[in-house]
Amino acid sequence: MQLIPEFLVAAAVVLVGAASPGGYQPDHEVINPATASVRFTNSLTSTATIGANGTILFRDVAPATTTEWGSVNDSMVVFTVTVPGEGNTPATISQTIEDGAQYTVTADPGPEGVPMLKVKREAAIPKPDSTTTH
Repeated sequence: MQLIPEFLVAAAVVLVGAASPGGYQPDHEVINPATASVRFTNSLTSTATIGANGTILFRDVAPATTTEWGSVNDSMVVFTVTVPGEGNTPATISQTIEDGAQYTVTADPGPEGVPMLKVKREAAIPKPDSTTTH
């Protein structure tokens, strides 16, 4: 049986668990760094469909649900949320977005049955520093 010095074991653990140095990483796998990542949180009491500049991103999202991430490649986006039912007015919000950034669009109940939308840019999560030891 061969003994391995403790400092070599500790160094191996740090190297195996280390990420590439520098920069930031989002809290999901980047779909395409040349686009923005968008997810939708449905805080309404019915299903909702969200589109971006006329293209559907997520269809029939259940109440109290947040979707996975999708990609949007326009710098100015008009998000539209519709709910089922005849005569329901879609809610819209315009947002300037940046490539490589993450955004959460949330639909909350609003007056007269029209959802209120808000867009939040998510904070980047720093990558672990490869020089840090634990």
